[in-house]
Amino acid sequence: LGAKWVDPANKNILTPTIEIEETGVNATRSDWALEHRIRSFDPVAGHYTTSLANTEWQPTRSYVAENEGWKYLGRPTLFGPRMQILEQKDMANGYQASKLSLTERTPIAQTANCNFNSFTYCSFENSKQFSTGTWFDGEVTATGATGVVLQPGSTSLSAHSGNSYVSVPAGSTGAYFRSAPSPVTDGSELLQTGLMCGRTYRAMVWIHTSSAAQAKLRMGLTGSYTTEVSTSMSDPGALQVGDWIRLDVQITVPVDYTTSSTDQGLTVRIDNSAGSAPAYFDDLLFYPVDGSFSGAVWDERSGRMTDAIGPEGFLTRYTYAADGSVILVEQETENGFSKVQENSFGFAKPF
Repeated sequence: LGAKWVDPANKNILTPTIEIEETGVNATRSDWALEHRIRSFDPVAGHYTTSLANTEWQPTRSYVAENEGWKYLGRPTLFGPRMQILEQKDMANGYQASKLSLTERTPIAQTANCNFNSFTYCSFENSKQFSTGTWFDGEVTATGATGVVLQPGSTSLSAHSGNSYVSVPAGSTGAYFRSAPSPVTDGSELLQTGLMCGRTYRAMVWIHTSSAAQAKLRMGLTGSYTTEVSTSMSDPGALQVGDWIRLDVQITVPVDYTTSSTDQGLTVRIDNSAGSAPAYFDDLLFYPVDGSFSGAVWDERSGRMTDAIGPEGFLTRYTYAADGSVILVEQETENGFSKVQENSFGFAKPF
């Protein structure tokens, strides 16, 4: 023990490299570290990056006492810029991950059996302009395209979820999400920090019926393998619910798939390059079919969740009273929205 200013190697109560807690016959242990993998936006590079940084002391590997030894439970493997846990890896090498909104105020999606870079969700509620282009929730970007902007919902064109949708002008390549394999070693441990290969992925998005007929949802691989699938409103598999149509595609990533440049990878794109009129999209989902997915849309001013979205892209919608009480819950299905719960509140007479 000793003061850090005397010798940086000294230990003190603020540098707990190991923490052990005993409760009755149970005991847990946590290893602590100062250096962590941080996911953040790099304004110079113009995109999101993951880097090792000395931030603050955080528990890493966790253990529980078992048979006179320590059983490894898991560890966080990725943090946000404010030290929010974005990804965890368990004892069986399975991943859990979550996404934050562009403002980093609210959680917008979570998954199990999937890492951070192998899924996303964008409800097109937030956008931010950088020198390289526009970015939306879920690390979705319109870099390389112009005129791709959020539009507030209205009586003539209401958003599928939340308060807004994205408008893609005629001739535009639209917005996209891209991920590529990037395994790294951390000591003796292999971390799958990028796209997980050898899995089948699903992408879906909702497109408004007034959109250009040529607008598409595209998902493709570039790199050691090149393939693409796409779908439009006129395809037999498109599902119309009210004024919105769900587009849905799948693609399998070979186990030996690799990339050699930053413009390669698995790309999910909402595309209107062949359109002669604007296209309107909302709620873009991407995840492995053998993983779980759930998402949420928030009113960040009130802190209330307005919509929850499941793996089929259907919504559960919440309506609130002025005091924040839920007064109506509606569930979306292939047949539209139906009421599943309605609450009414009153006050007892004083006498």
